[in-house]
Amino acid sequence: MRRALVLCLPLILLALAVPWGFAEDRGGRVFGLPTWAAYSIAAAALFAAAMALLLGKCWELSAGDEDDAPDR
Repeated sequence: MRRALVLCLPLILLALAVPWGFAEDRGGRVFGLPTWAAYSIAAAALFAAAMALLLGKCWELSAGDEDDAPDR
């Protein structure tokens, strides 16, 4: 993956994890929770799993090279 994608993907996933579409309460329940709360919990779990995979696979890419460091 390109470095920009690796750095922007967490922001995109985090924006998708916010329950923007639940402005009005429709009265639905999932496991006894309001639908927006169930969505938030599921999205947080998926965000955590995606971040673990992303960091595991792309740690060196996101950390950068020593060549990227400014000269002193």
